[in-house]
Amino acid sequence: MKKKTRILLGITTLIIVFASITLIQLSGHREKEAANLNTAKNKVLEDFNYDKQPVKGSKDAPVKIVEFTDYKCSSCKRWTENVLPQLEKEYIQKGKAAVYILDYPFLAPDSKLAALAGETLYQQNHEFFEIYHKLMMENQKKDKSEWITKDFILNLVKEGIPDVDLQQFEKDLDAGTYLPQIKKDKEIGKELGIPGTPTVFVNGVEAEKVDYETLKTLIEQELIEVK
Repeated sequence: MKKKTRILLGITTLIIVFASITLIQLSGHREKEAANLNTAKNKVLEDFNYDKQPVKGSKDAPVKIVEFTDYKCSSCKRWTENVLPQLEKEYIQKGKAAVYILDYPFLAPDSKLAALAGETLYQQNHEFFEIYHKLMMENQKKDKSEWITKDFILNLVKEGIPDVDLQQFEKDLDAGTYLPQIKKDKEIGKELGIPGTPTVFVNGVEAEKVDYETLKTLIEQELIEVK
């Protein structure tokens, strides 16, 4: 009886040891998977090419702010008209931060046309983009119809950006010459898993909120680190 008990005890011990080893191995595997996921996410942010994006401010600014936007997004309009001016006054004009605009047209089919027009103007003259971006937000309509038409854009550009080569602009717009850039911006957003617009990153870190105070805190933290 004692012999059987010892045998059963030994078998039970072996089972427990084996199970523990297996659990440790599985746990280690999960930790590696998590680490790989984190590395992949950081890599996406680290590989981001700021040089090819429209920017407000100096490209040499230590704090780089990325905003994903949609021209039909009412929250983007409020961000552009309320938060961006504060950032410009406190950080952009002082060379401490720069804001990079990425297109994430997802709200409606005409969002894509608006994004394409902005990219087309940027390729013609970088300064044209900033004017266009502001004009589009100022003239954003509240209704959900497809109000962003080719005629709407041409009239806006003709009146608001008189120095543009309108003939070349229309030609590139019709041909969709710079659609690959729009698609690339959107792919970056999808890879990052952004929930919508506006989504803002500060030196690669997503801001939980996009209000000025939240962004100010993140910017100040980054400025301390670069000193």
